[in-house]
Formats: sequence, structure tokens, C-alpha cells
Amino acid sequence: MHIMQTFMALLKSRNADDFVEFMFAFFSAPVVRGVKCGSLVNIRRNGEEIRHVWKRRKNELIARYGLEAAELPSLSSGEGTFRKDAVLLLVYDRRLLERTLFSEEALSILRPLGYDGEDRSVVSFIERLKGRFDEGFPHEIGLFLGYPPHDVRGFMEDGGRGAIASGYWKVYANVAEAMNTFGAFRRAEQDAALELVLRFGAMELGA
Repeated sequence: MHIMQTFMALLKSRNADDFVEFMFAFFSAPVVRGVKCGSLVNIRRNGEEIRHVWKRRKNELIARYGLEAAELPSLSSGEGTFRKDAVLLLVYDRRLLERTLFSEEALSILRPLGYDGEDRSVVSFIERLKGRFDEGFPHEIGLFLGYPPHDVRGFMEDGGRGAIASGYWKVYANVAEAMNTFGAFRRAEQDAALELVLRFGAMELGA
């Protein structure tokens, strides 16, 4: 069985505490490994109330993986409605995120949307991002996830219709570079999945 199939089987079999940790570890992996400044971690499980588990374990998990995390409004598929049974996290490396967001190319996208006031900081930008959910899903979030500004701008302008490739994001230029980055993200996630499978002694699931 492929490692990802093994990981998914293991994920389904664990209790809520383990489920939260597995989701956090898997989707945070590219940030932990320094190949991404931020990741979205959407934790939900068949309508099961998961917020209390995250609240109880968040300090432990953040410390264990050496990251920071901000809880975002968790939109459902219905426009403007929010889930109460899910946790949507922006998990980030502050140093890498600061370098990404405060580049002039990123700021040229963010300034017209109300970012970059007197208090230019990662925290203030994240607070502005949270507020932007009141207007719908904020597509500039791609900048917080380390996506190239030209691709974020392209998607914001045409909703992906002009993209020439896709993977973790819609690509408008520099396809080879994007594919290399996709590979780095995928390897980080697969390595995290393997570590969790080995840690929980569940390799028999792949037999």
C-alpha cells in the first residue's frame, strides 16, 4: 500500500486527539521544513465537534512543531456561512512569512485591500486577513501561503481561467519553478505521513 493510503487508513482509525495532531503535522510539514512560509490546516471530521480538542492541545502542538498558528473564520461551502464543527488554521513561520508579505510585489497587492497601515507586522496583517472573511473568501491568502505574487494576482483577476498549470495553486508563469515547488511541498507532506505511520507503529496497515 502506498504511504499516503496507509496514512489515510491510520488517520481514520485514530481518536479525535490523534486526528487533530495528524492533520496539524501533515499540513504543517512544508512550513516545518522551511519550504513554505505558511499553510492552511482545515480540521474537521464528519460533523464532529473538534474545536475543544484543538483548544486543549494547541499550545502543545505549536510548541512541538516550532510554529505559530492563528485561527481563521471557517467558511462552509455556502457563501458567507461559517462552520462551528471545524477549525481553520493559518500555521506559519513568522520570519519566513514576514519576508514574504513585506516584499514590494506582495505589498502592491495587499495595500489596496487595507493592509500595510502604520502597524506593519505579521500579526496586524493576519488580523486584517481575518476581517476580510466578512467579504467572502480572501484570495490574497495565497500570499500568506507562499504562493508567487504574480500567480496570486492572476487568480484574483480572473479566477483561474487564464492559468496555464495548477497544483497547490493556479500557475500563470514560471511553470517549471512552480512544479519544483509543488514537489517540495509534496515530499514534506509525505515525509510527515511516513513519520506518523512509523511513530504509531502502524506499518501493518500497509501489509
